[in-house]
Amino acid sequence: PDSLRVPPVIDDPHLGHVKSCAIALVKWRDNIPADKLERYEREVREYLASICDNEEEKESILNGGTAEEGRRQLTKAQLQTACGV
Repeated sequence: PDSLRVPPVIDDPHLGHVKSCAIALVKWRDNIPADKLERYEREVREYLASICDNEEEKESILNGGTAEEGRRQLTKAQLQTACGV
């Protein structure tokens, strides 16, 4: 019966997607096609920026460096935060 159904661990599908993206980046970054890699990073960066209070840090997360210097990859700590959603 429905009364015995266990609710999903993550109620918000968007947060579940962010977590999936972060896990994929940790485990399979080198095997993910470039367009998908960019999309996953953007999802994780937008989430991290949304929970950040510091405006400078928020900008840094979203921008990830300039194109000239090469976009910085998300740090291990940032990915761990997103994996823990």
